[in-house]
Amino acid sequence: MNSWKPDIRSDYLKNPNLSHLFLHLTIETNVLNPNDLHVIFNYICSIKTNLMIRDILIYTGAFLTIAWGIIHSIPNKKVMAAIGKKNWEMQEIVFMEWILEGISLIFIGIMVFLVNAFGEGPNIACHIVFRASAAMLAIMATWTLIIGAITSFRPLKICPFIKLIAGTMIFFGSYL
Repeated sequence: MNSWKPDIRSDYLKNPNLSHLFLHLTIETNVLNPNDLHVIFNYICSIKTNLMIRDILIYTGAFLTIAWGIIHSIPNKKVMAAIGKKNWEMQEIVFMEWILEGISLIFIGIMVFLVNAFGEGPNIACHIVFRASAAMLAIMATWTLIIGAITSFRPLKICPFIKLIAGTMIFFGSYL
């Protein structure tokens, strides 16, 4: 009787998403039938595909958030011109809030990127960071949509949709 056991040095065993399958197969059956390799191969391919789609969604959402934060911080003279010269203090407050929102977007994007890049696979801490970031982007988008609806300033009309797209990508990526 030929029995086959997975190689302990295999790269698949180092991956936390795949090691539980091999551990179960070796502990419960103590023998892995070579005819069942197609089942394992399909399982591995589905996990790798999900992880690839997850990474694409999360990284794209993070980069979109970072890019919008950088773009958000650049057109400050246009923001000041849109406010007008009615009140100097009001200009400074809006300028400060505009820059703060840009920095917040950059922070959220960098945090999501770093957690996904250096996290130990999909775990509860990663899910909390991704979903909290997506929720914050949704809150910021809702607030910007309410304010942007009453202004004629074009970036305020585009901003909520970009934040919602980035937040949605991060949110759905956290479920894969």
